[in-house]
Amino acid sequence: MENWQFALVLIGAVLVGAVIPLIFQARSTLKAWERIARENEADLRAVLRDAANLSSQIKKVSSSMRTASMVGAAVAPVVQAAINGFNHKQVERVDLSEHEIQHDIQH
Repeated sequence: MENWQFALVLIGAVLVGAVIPLIFQARSTLKAWERIARENEADLRAVLRDAANLSSQIKKVSSSMRTASMVGAAVAPVVQAAINGFNHKQVERVDLSEHEIQHDIQH
């Protein structure tokens, strides 16, 4: 047997020696997770149900907020126009009264 073949067999043996304990550890870990999942199955189902309900409520609130923002976007220009119109009419009234005052002073 040549040196490279011996080295290859040695590396293979080391890898197999390292992998076997990892496989057993992974198996025992998976068994523990399975046991925990079985013990807490009802709690996990309740948590998932609550998460689904919360998600549904968030979607409803999001939809309501979207509708409210669209209404606000539609109403805001009307309110702004009304305010501008109101301010403009006040300015005209002030101008008229100043004009009347000057007209009264001249006569």
